[in-house]
Amino acid sequence: MAFTGAAVFENVTNGLVRITGLSIGIGAAGAIGLAGSGAEVELPAAFQPTNYGDVTQAESCEVSVHLVTAVAVAPAVQIVKTDAPFNVAMTNGAAAATGGLEIYVRFH
Repeated sequence: MAFTGAAVFENVTNGLVRITGLSIGIGAAGAIGLAGSGAEVELPAAFQPTNYGDVTQAESCEVSVHLVTAVAVAPAVQIVKTDAPFNVAMTNGAAAATGGLEIYVRFH
C-alpha cells in the first residue's frame, strides 16, 4: 500500500473533492479512483462526475497536491490519469516520504 494514513474526504462542490490525511512512502505509488473501482483510495459514492462532451473523464479531471507538513526533502509526486476505469496514479519519486498531503480532485 503506497498511501499511509487514513483518507478524509470533503465534497467541496459537485465536481471537487478534497482529500487529506494521506502521505506517500519513498518511491511508492498509490491509486485514487471512483467509488466501487477497487482503487487503493476510492472517492465518496456521493461524488458522481458526469461527462458532458467528447472528452474522457481523465481529460476532464484536474488533480493538485499540496504539502501540509514540513519535510526535509521536497517530494516529487508524479500524477498520471487514465480511463477504463478512471484512475489517478500518484508516485513519489523522492528519496523521502511526502509528509501530509492535501489532494484536490476536480472534474470540469
